[in-house]
Amino acid sequence: MGLLFSLIRLVKIAENSLDYSLMNTTRQALFLPVSRDAKYDGKTAIDTFFYRTGDMTQAGVVWLGSTFAFTVRHFALVNVGFILVWLGVTFMLSRNNPVPAEAREPLEEAA
Repeated sequence: MGLLFSLIRLVKIAENSLDYSLMNTTRQALFLPVSRDAKYDGKTAIDTFFYRTGDMTQAGVVWLGSTFAFTVRHFALVNVGFILVWLGVTFMLSRNNPVPAEAREPLEEAA
């Protein structure tokens, strides 16, 4: 039993490390091409509204799942539904905000 908990602990440490190093860096990189004012407003909105809305949605899904006795399959289908919604939102945002031409050109290597 001790070996199992040690393995779970190592996996959780690896997950948290990856989340902090990769996901946090990626999230910060999204704000690089915007102005200082837009970055301040955008980060504030994301950190307050969107994270809290995500937490509330997650709690609602868990509550519904426990109320209606969801199985693992039901929770997986709910997650697939959320993924499809986010892909749709991403697609719509990318259509309304095209990438500037200078951002699409490959970077020249320094001599």
